[in-house]
Amino acid sequence: MQTKRLVLLLTLLLALAVTSACGPRAIAPATATAAADQLVVQLPAIYLDVAADGQMTLAEGPLSQALAALGVDLSDLSMGEETVQKLSDAGVQHLQLDTQPDGLYIFMNGQPMPTLVWDGESLESLAAMLPNLGVDLGDAAGLLPLLPDLGVGLVLRLPGGSGAGAPALAQRVTPPAAQGDLASALSAPATIDLTLTYGPDGTGQLQGLNPFMLGMIPPDALQQSPETLASVAEMGINSLSITFRPTGLVVQINGEPFVYLRSTDEAQLLQLIEFLLRYASGPEQAAQLGGIVRQILPSLWRQGLRLTVNFPAV
Repeated sequence: MQTKRLVLLLTLLLALAVTSACGPRAIAPATATAAADQLVVQLPAIYLDVAADGQMTLAEGPLSQALAALGVDLSDLSMGEETVQKLSDAGVQHLQLDTQPDGLYIFMNGQPMPTLVWDGESLESLAAMLPNLGVDLGDAAGLLPLLPDLGVGLVLRLPGGSGAGAPALAQRVTPPAAQGDLASALSAPATIDLTLTYGPDGTGQLQGLNPFMLGMIPPDALQQSPETLASVAEMGINSLSITFRPTGLVVQINGEPFVYLRSTDEAQLLQLIEFLLRYASGPEQAAQLGGIVRQILPSLWRQGLRLTVNFPAV
């Protein structure tokens, strides 16, 4: 496996070395976040156009020709059609992903989102979970464990994400100082512990919230359709836990650490949550839940909230 990853990496490096068709990075490449003995290779950004059916194509240019000449097949690189539709419905026109030694910096429509902080264990978990979420990276999935040592930018342009009407791409943004890793984010216990348990009919029961705040939530706001619960079960998710920290939030799936999303401020975290609500829910429910989140999240976030959602087996 290590040999295959090395061959794939060297092939990609060679392809990039013989072409100048790549674009600028969203993050200004820096080595400040790397360890003193860590070798970080910084590469340009690669542009991928995503069709409505989820098929990804490399932007035309010398890079695509060089990869073809080297026998690198990207035809199995795809995204689920339903995923593309949900992203479009949530207002996403393009996504920029920029790897640095401490994590993945994400920009949606040119605006910074929380950073996906990583280590070796979390990257392996991410690679195992992505196919269940409808994202098939093909052979490129073998590069995930190498990302801390491989600085590269990736631009995903969804339908409507290019041209005069598209939002401007972020370019050479200076990253903020590092604010902690996954281990430190997990070490502090939660001050407020909430549990949301769903029954097979999609009815949710919330425990751990005081009666005053519980009364602010409409009875049907937590309702989920049986189809949604079935989709979650198909992904192998029995429980989803989100822990809020002053520096971001930690996501655990089935009790195992999945990702740590580090945010620079409260507004950035709210932007992410509102996007996730638009992605996972209909417009009406997303607006309803978004209003609730804006009212109660700031105080709960500062106090260290953990929300665990338990899903029924299907």
